[in-house]
Amino acid sequence: STLTVRKALEHYRFLLRRRDIQATSVAAVTMMLSVSAFIAYEPTWLEARFGATPHQGASWFSVGGIANAVMGPPAGWLSDRLGRKTMVVVSSAVLAVFFLVTPWMPSFEWIYLLFFLQMSFVAMRISPLNAWLTAMVDSTHRGSMMSLTMAASQAGFAIGAAVAGWTYVVG
Repeated sequence: STLTVRKALEHYRFLLRRRDIQATSVAAVTMMLSVSAFIAYEPTWLEARFGATPHQGASWFSVGGIANAVMGPPAGWLSDRLGRKTMVVVSSAVLAVFFLVTPWMPSFEWIYLLFFLQMSFVAMRISPLNAWLTAMVDSTHRGSMMSLTMAASQAGFAIGAAVAGWTYVVG
């Protein structure tokens, strides 16, 4: 059978009848919205606050990428022991605190350390969230479920970046 946009939307509608899937879709939107709003604005803030150069900005993103790569596997292991939901909730709460303390960092070097920790906690919620999502539905709906939450995540990322851009222009 040929996959069409209409069929995909029907699968999404079927899945979204469930409250738990609605909740995880909203969580996916808000998680990525928060990260993208933060990341889209921070390089400009780093330049204004600390005089960061484009090379320093690039190295800042490299630090974040390394943190994600290093912390992904331990996050999966921890989620198997502590529980996926626990990992998602705790890492999200810790991230919120990290985002809030960012403006008070005394130097660009502290920002490197904090960003490493922030992206570590991003990894600590993404891996468990994806494992949690795959366990929510049977194998006949798993692809649609993952597609739905990825679409929700990407929508959240786009909204967050737009909000950050608008905030920067207005502020």
